[in-house]
Amino acid sequence: MCYYPPILITSAVKVSSSISKLRNKEIRVNLTLAAIKNWLLIDKEIKIVICDGSGVDFSKKIFSHFPGSNIEFLCFKNNQALVAKYGTGYGEGEIIKYAISHSFILKNAPVFAKCTSKLNIGNFKKIVKNFNGQFICQCTFSNVRIIRTFFNSKAVESAKLLNIDTRFYIVKKDIYMKFFKYTYKKVRPEKKYYLEHAFYNDAIEGKMKNFIADFPFLITGVSGTLNNEYPRIGILKYYKYLVDFRFLKGIKHYKKLFI
Repeated sequence: MCYYPPILITSAVKVSSSISKLRNKEIRVNLTLAAIKNWLLIDKEIKIVICDGSGVDFSKKIFSHFPGSNIEFLCFKNNQALVAKYGTGYGEGEIIKYAISHSFILKNAPVFAKCTSKLNIGNFKKIVKNFNGQFICQCTFSNVRIIRTFFNSKAVESAKLLNIDTRFYIVKKDIYMKFFKYTYKKVRPEKKYYLEHAFYNDAIEGKMKNFIADFPFLITGVSGTLNNEYPRIGILKYYKYLVDFRFLKGIKHYKKLFI
């Protein structure tokens, strides 16, 4: 039997950020319920913590839809003025901080998976299998296909790890508290510096060890920010990304990113 880390689902039913296009509360709740259903299809015993940072308590709907499930619901009201100013990344940081401090499930778990509400990860089982006990995430690289086609030293130097995808990751709780507890405070959307950039910089500047940059994650669901659906990535494109990923792992210049 596979051990699955508890999943922390970050939610904001009532939107404070001006950049979030999906603002209908009922739709946001229903999409979160659909995501929870899909998580439980992986394993009905999986532990889920739902934390809503907008102060909306929709726990009755959750427990009526999923009776007997290992679900913990938390809600509080975050700093709406700062979320409005700095965006969803700031709000998410507050939600995770609150959940770690108040969740009974997370209190007793050394590791947790974090997923934005309304999303699911199609290859979750594989990611758990690859998890090294520290930190695993999806990253964005630049110019990977270019250096595969035109391999030379300058092309290799042009390929860079740009950011860490913060929609989903698995992390040891102690690692999160050491490297990312206050990362959300550095988000500056007016400078196009979002949570994924701040995560990357804090991981690299903090000299994180045992950092697995893994991709692609098969993300499905709906983005609350963009109000668009994430389609399941095509299998050919998936393997193309894997080839790119393994190619980078073979380059000495980048091996430190894949410990």
